[in-house]
Amino acid sequence: MISEISGINSSYEIPYALWNQISSLLVHKPKRKKKTGRLRMEDIKAMNAIFYIARTGCQ
Repeated sequence: MISEISGINSSYEIPYALWNQISSLLVHKPKRKKKTGRLRMEDIKAMNAIFYIARTGCQ
């Protein structure tokens, strides 16, 4: 799981069964041809980060 890498308690992570339902609601934009800037983060990692901040209230 992601918590092994990030060191965050796994109770803050989205279960994969729920993620499969959420991911079908997300809009997938086509990839850009130019590779400028930072690489795109995986959607599940970004959603876990958003929910972690919302749940813990950290800034």
